[in-house]
Amino acid sequence: TAVNHKLPNLTILKRDGQTGEVVPGAVFEIKGIHHGYHTDVTTGPDGTATLTGLPVDSYEVTEVSVPDPYVVAAEPTQTIWLGPGDDQQLIFDNLKQPQLTIAKVDAADSTTPIPGTVFRIEGVDSDYLNTVTTGQDGTVTLRVAPGTFRVTELSVPAPYYLPDKDADREQTISLNAGDEKKLVFENHKAPELTIYKVDSVAGAPVEGARFHVTYTSTGEAADAPESYDFGEITTDASGEIKLHEQGQRLYPGEFTIEEVAPAPGFQLKEPTKQTVILHGGE
Repeated sequence: TAVNHKLPNLTILKRDGQTGEVVPGAVFEIKGIHHGYHTDVTTGPDGTATLTGLPVDSYEVTEVSVPDPYVVAAEPTQTIWLGPGDDQQLIFDNLKQPQLTIAKVDAADSTTPIPGTVFRIEGVDSDYLNTVTTGQDGTVTLRVAPGTFRVTELSVPAPYYLPDKDADREQTISLNAGDEKKLVFENHKAPELTIYKVDSVAGAPVEGARFHVTYTSTGEAADAPESYDFGEITTDASGEIKLHEQGQRLYPGEFTIEEVAPAPGFQLKEPTKQTVILHGGE
């Protein structure tokens, strides 16, 4: 009586390391340690690849590539002995590329999103470089390779402004495979300033009073000019000058307002000059 065993079989199973879902399209290299066997296989729709009738041997099975959004494991190789009649399975689990969400909100009301904000994403330990823009919900989400990234706010739509300090415009984050993290950036709205001229006796608004307005930056806004001269502006029928509606965007800083000519029938009254410092959102 002669007894024979079947040649061994090997099944490779590829799974999501967090959900257990199968992953098709992963490529593996199989090498026999002693007998020179060598082939590559790709997992099918069920996440498996099966090799039948292999020579009895020890094998190194190495994950060569995996479809997006997954990441090849840090230790991609497993070794297995296949003896006569064996029917064995190797399981490879992978995590997805980390997911990064950047959110932009109003500093005074965090429930108010700011769409149209542009960010630059740079790899600190890689050459990754990308520019993204927040959508209508004030966020942008993308997947990146594991690593450390610096996210810098480049521009924000009016009426918001960029803060001057790098610390307020930049954040750094480390992402590992499988992470889902969120960075939140806040911006203040540009300040608004209304000059109001009234009759000191009757309290009624005074039209036609002329004011000279100048601005000096206090360094709160990155794109603010060092100084600006608004020139001379005259109060309207409501006795007002809405400086933020004069065609020049306002930034946080010091505003000096000097009445240089009274309205017809009026005379100047002290103080003729006032100074106010405005911060974001005021």
